[in-house]
Amino acid sequence: MLGYTNLLQNSVYSFRSRILTGFEVFLASFDAFCCFFPCTNNPRYRLEPQLDKNDEFVLLDEGYLQIPALSDPPIHPSEYCLESFKMDDGSVAVLPLICFPQPVVEPLWKTITDVIYPLGCIISVPFLIMILFVYLGISELKDTYGKLVSCHCFCLAVAYATLGIVHIFGSDLTQEMCIGFAYIIQFSFLSCFIWLNILCFHTWKRLTRKATHNTTSSSSDKCVFFKYNLFAWGIPTAIVVITVVMDYTPSIPLSYLKPNMGVSACWFQGDKSVIPFFYGPIILVLIGNTVYFVLTARFLHKNRNKKNGTSEIHHLSDVVNAVIINRKEKLFMQVLVLFCMMGLNWILEVLSWAIGSPSQFWIITDVLNTLQGPILFWVFVLNDMRVRQCAKAKYCKCCLPKSETTPEETLMVELPEVIRRV
Repeated sequence: MLGYTNLLQNSVYSFRSRILTGFEVFLASFDAFCCFFPCTNNPRYRLEPQLDKNDEFVLLDEGYLQIPALSDPPIHPSEYCLESFKMDDGSVAVLPLICFPQPVVEPLWKTITDVIYPLGCIISVPFLIMILFVYLGISELKDTYGKLVSCHCFCLAVAYATLGIVHIFGSDLTQEMCIGFAYIIQFSFLSCFIWLNILCFHTWKRLTRKATHNTTSSSSDKCVFFKYNLFAWGIPTAIVVITVVMDYTPSIPLSYLKPNMGVSACWFQGDKSVIPFFYGPIILVLIGNTVYFVLTARFLHKNRNKKNGTSEIHHLSDVVNAVIINRKEKLFMQVLVLFCMMGLNWILEVLSWAIGSPSQFWIITDVLNTLQGPILFWVFVLNDMRVRQCAKAKYCKCCLPKSETTPEETLMVELPEVIRRV
């Protein structure tokens, strides 16, 4: 039986089922059927599928009650009863009365996570914004690589800011706000991973090309970055649009691919719908990133062997080539750290979801996920000598720490822009 059942007014026994046992109760001019009287100490609530499609229910053969809109296990017969109700139009419908769940005492680890997770999100946002100020406020860093880093950090900042709001004010949000934040989180994280994929591709393409002193034209860089934008914003937009269509199309069943955003939380309801609309695309992106890293690492390893096999440096061209190789290795390490922080943590996230392990085992990865802002600020600003010196010259000359530089690093700053953009 799906939904509610209208009863015949002149029927002696208006509701019967071989899977339920109980007694008939005759109330006024209409009948009622109860399995027994559950929830003796707790309140109950009634499902109303005629008003809310998420309240549609199915009676299973074993007496369990299944609500397709929920991915939870079927409700045990001892946790609900069936009773007939007179509707506003005069008809009689058999509807379930379900017991409210017993209050659950949260374990200590859950309490700690609920505090650390939003705190980490809030801490990361200012560091990501500072990266944007550095890379977008300094003309020397406004190359394609710097713009890719900025776009990635922007998406990550939006995702963490929204996550922090949901975790802190989730109980006070309306359902409309909750649904809106859920789609923002989905779009921003998907965009963040797409920009990471583009960054990996751009790094591979940039490092494996032959080193020349001829820089690419500005129009060519703009064309490449425009194509990157179409790819990075287009794919997440398409996925979110499909999610909205699947969620708000009445003809689509509630069971498998229905996202049900904002039904039980400011996110997908159930694990099955997360696969095609979130985890699936992320896994594909991570696979592509891994391929680019393997190809880039193989190329750099070959060049490192060639460098080690050469004699001492005697000419300026040899110095330039050495600096170029050093710069390429630094760029590769930057993106490698970024990939490890984003990729490995999310791979562990998917594994924890797939194998169903206890959530307390993954507290460390959750904390690292939310603290990516300070880590990325160290990788892309503090640990990069060129960026650090540009930031000191632009914003302040005493706020960033000094460090000893090697002769190659000093030469790297003094080399023309044509060399630094290798």
